[in-house]
Amino acid sequence: MPKFTADRRLNLTTGDDLRGGADARGELVFLPARDSLELLLADLDLAIKAGAAGVVTSDRFAWLLHDPAYAAQNKIPVLWIDSGEADRLGRALARKPYPSAGLHVTPTTPFEYKLAYYLKGTTAGRLNVAPKARDLTEVETTYHAQFPPPAGTWGPDANFIEVDHTYSPEQRFSIRGSHSFAGPATRTEYYNAPGRDVLWGREYAFIDPASGGVRFASSLRGFAGAAKEREDWNESIVPAQFAPGPNLPDWVTPAIYCDGCRQGDRLRLRALSSLGFGYYSDASDPSHLYQGAPGTEELHLFSGAAEVAPQYDDLGLSYYTVPAGPGAYRLTASWQDGFAGKHSGTGVETTWTFRSARPAGGSAPQPCLDTVLWGDEQPCAQAPLIHLTYGLGLAENDTVQAGRPYTFTVRPVGGRSPSLRGVWISGDKGAHWTPATAVTGDKVLVHNPKGPGGISIKVEAKDGDGNAVQQVLTDAYSVK
Repeated sequence: MPKFTADRRLNLTTGDDLRGGADARGELVFLPARDSLELLLADLDLAIKAGAAGVVTSDRFAWLLHDPAYAAQNKIPVLWIDSGEADRLGRALARKPYPSAGLHVTPTTPFEYKLAYYLKGTTAGRLNVAPKARDLTEVETTYHAQFPPPAGTWGPDANFIEVDHTYSPEQRFSIRGSHSFAGPATRTEYYNAPGRDVLWGREYAFIDPASGGVRFASSLRGFAGAAKEREDWNESIVPAQFAPGPNLPDWVTPAIYCDGCRQGDRLRLRALSSLGFGYYSDASDPSHLYQGAPGTEELHLFSGAAEVAPQYDDLGLSYYTVPAGPGAYRLTASWQDGFAGKHSGTGVETTWTFRSARPAGGSAPQPCLDTVLWGDEQPCAQAPLIHLTYGLGLAENDTVQAGRPYTFTVRPVGGRSPSLRGVWISGDKGAHWTPATAVTGDKVLVHNPKGPGGISIKVEAKDGDGNAVQQVLTDAYSVK
């Protein structure tokens, strides 16, 4: 729909005056809700014919006007207000002279409220909710993309899709309609805390219409009240063990399996990727799941210099049979992201070094595949693989200034108290590496080369037991 593109002050007039033939040229017409699509369309036709600058209304049918069927009425901006705001505006227009309206234009949506309310043990006579700051989690959210949204008739068209589901112990089924928005985008999102037993399931589709690329993401978590967070979606995605998000309700048992565990003498390492259902996550957050993301992942396990050949169960899931005693192993994973749109993190090369022996007890944080699929009751323990979580703090286009210092974080998790041992960057996809200027704890300071171009990151981390990881994130961000 058309929008105002600059701040303006407009004279106001009413729908009654419009229908009575009054001059509405260049004015903002107030149309109180008449709850009739036919009447609203007729008033819009009159406003367009009269040369009105726009319409402001509380009519619920205004939400249908984006449909192509109403292209004839999409000639002037339509501003929607709620019933309370409409009542106040109606009182201000009860007598002449009518006031004017100051319009302050915001070209993008800077914030979004995502609210869910549960009433238990009572029947609501009237729903009147007014969220308070103490009940809201404020999330500074960036939806990344290195491709533009498609051009629409009145500005960028939508290319990202989102839907939020909520569940409680009493209500475990949800049907919700999704809505679209134009990405890349940055906005502040506010989630209320409907109760510590309420699960939020969030789902996204990130689409590049030009290439046909589609990426699906999801998250399971809860919201517990006043807090400030940051989230980044559709950034570089990395092979990871998917984990639920914060404040997960106690009654929820997600269908997540340990994809880096040993049960008896069988190692399951990235087993789901062998069927195209591997766990991948945003580089900054393992609770952002991109299961089955488009791309290819090649795995090799070594014991010393000898490669351990993979075996496959009846479902086609890979595993490795290893000796019962303690041993040192090296797992390499080469992930090539197949998302067709231009994106960061085009490839991820990871080498894990770890020790493993037949578990004497169970320490797996998620159910083990062989227990779930085949009823194996042997103890199952998580392999001490160290994973890396990146806090790159990038803008929505994944670009930072060339030739300048740049600070980000890399946090190793897994194993026993791991720490960073080295960080490097490369402007030529790894042909030459420049060490970080400083590494202090999880904080990394680098000096970006002159651009433009992509910057790759190489990280090494190790724990006190000798478990280690080296990971190369190709084209992690761009400089310009």
